[in-house]
Amino acid sequence: MPAPTPEFQTSANYINGLARALKKLGQFDAVIAVCSPDVAQMLREPNARSWWGAHAAIDMTLSIAKVGGVDLLKRVGHLAVFESLSSVVRPFVTVLLALAGPSPATLFARYGQITQAAVKNVRFDWKPSGANAGTLIIDYPSPVPPEYLAFWSGAFEYVYEVTKARPGPTQATHEGARLRFDVSWS
Repeated sequence: MPAPTPEFQTSANYINGLARALKKLGQFDAVIAVCSPDVAQMLREPNARSWWGAHAAIDMTLSIAKVGGVDLLKRVGHLAVFESLSSVVRPFVTVLLALAGPSPATLFARYGQITQAAVKNVRFDWKPSGANAGTLIIDYPSPVPPEYLAFWSGAFEYVYEVTKARPGPTQATHEGARLRFDVSWS
């Protein structure tokens, strides 16, 4: 019998950033009002655990979508990077861009390393399709809702901002446990 696949987990640091983002956007109380008691506890006390399980993260994502749709998810995803990971990841990103060049491809190719402080048991695969384009595939160990596309799209804005690139159109595809983003920039 094969070993069970580990579920993905989200760090307390990132949940903290999401909670702060929701507060900055004035949506924290609205999300608390519609989410499960477990998610309310997670958002109120993110540091109660080091890592939170997939069920709570998915429930939180759906609760945010219920309050403000994919637009709010994208805004929260973007702001959460600055609220949580940018202080942890920024020095790494700065060195990486200095060594490999200030291109979004530099960061997309190392997205798995960059996101280690936010998620566990999620695989990232970058496939360049030109100097200013490529595909980032994100594989979860089990299906996630399509709303996850908006969360990641918001986080990608951080990539474009720190590289000073202008994003082109993104084609995002949800395939159960796989998210696919065809991205381009100038």
